[in-house]
Amino acid sequence: MAMPVLSAQENSAAAQSAETPAPAAPAATAPVAAKDKPDRSYSADFVDQKASLYMVDTTVKGAKEVLVTLKNADGADFVFTDANGSELTVPKKTKTYKFRVKADGESLKFARDAANSEDWDVAVDNMRKTAYTLVPFTVLSDSAFPDGNAMVEFFLSSLVSANRLKEAEAYVMSLPLQSASDTVKVAALSVAETLAAKKNTAKAAEIIERVRINSSTSADVIAQAMAVLDQIRTAGDFKRCSLIYSRLSALPENPMKNQAALWGVFCDIATGNKLSAADRLAAIKMDRGEAEFSLLQMIKGDLKIQDKKPDPKAALELYSEGVVFGSLSSSWMPELLYKTAMAYKQIKNFEASNEIFKQIETLYPDNSFASLGKKEIVDIKKLAPQEEDEAEDEGDED
Repeated sequence: MAMPVLSAQENSAAAQSAETPAPAAPAATAPVAAKDKPDRSYSADFVDQKASLYMVDTTVKGAKEVLVTLKNADGADFVFTDANGSELTVPKKTKTYKFRVKADGESLKFARDAANSEDWDVAVDNMRKTAYTLVPFTVLSDSAFPDGNAMVEFFLSSLVSANRLKEAEAYVMSLPLQSASDTVKVAALSVAETLAAKKNTAKAAEIIERVRINSSTSADVIAQAMAVLDQIRTAGDFKRCSLIYSRLSALPENPMKNQAALWGVFCDIATGNKLSAADRLAAIKMDRGEAEFSLLQMIKGDLKIQDKKPDPKAALELYSEGVVFGSLSSSWMPELLYKTAMAYKQIKNFEASNEIFKQIETLYPDNSFASLGKKEIVDIKKLAPQEEDEAEDEGDED
């Protein structure tokens, strides 16, 4: 139902409230000082506090904002009270009403100023009270509550920047992620990505599960979930992410289903399920023009390297084809280049391997494969004469 469910008396009170000018902004308060606060959940500190928001009916021309305070958020509706104490009921999936955050003095201004100065603890301190009271409202769409959802995103990114990962994790777990807006889901998954990068892969996977990705999930949310899985996979937790890849690859409307399927095969290989991996790869047909073709070739090369009788030359052909038809912007390209270089190194073509290792460092200086490749560079001048001759012979054969 588009309109709030109001009695005749409540309609009259709401109309009277709508004609009343919004209350003046409270006097400026001093910014909250950054203190030695522990990194923990602060949900219990604000459990009894209810948010006040400005609400406006977008279907009424010239309607003014009404200040409302949350009374109850159970079920499918929000129940608010207005300045006169009248109750207003609004569906959580409303397309009629828009809401705006009622700032706590100038705390949000102080938070923005602190963030601009990268003083993240001060930013968090000044957002905390408002951010915790906004948790129930994260189910509102981004169009219905744009500044509120954006504030939750800002709060989570500030927690990560302040390295308050325990609080970030607890705050995410308090959010109704299954029903949350896309902005909030992406922000929560960004926290999961950071947790996975810190080797907390179990909690990162749990956050993905709480989002409950399905056929109606937006491409932005799926892309961020895949970024989390990249970190879980990089951390070596192949079994955990393999299950999620399997589900993502089964979604018909998932724009990244091919990539999810291929990474699932990658995890099979990593966990020793090579027969399963080979069967699944044989069923995947992909044109060279498709973005995931280079990933397909990398995984085929991995099978050659990890065979009972490793064949680095056959792997090199597959890796090289992936590089030629791949894109430097693909998330797996640093790994593909690294494996190409390692294959060259295995056949003792050190000039080629050294060149690629250096390219990785130039193109992807912050990637983990850049530092790994740097350690693999061979000082050709120090090679024993016999080994150098063998390397040249290997190079001539290629």
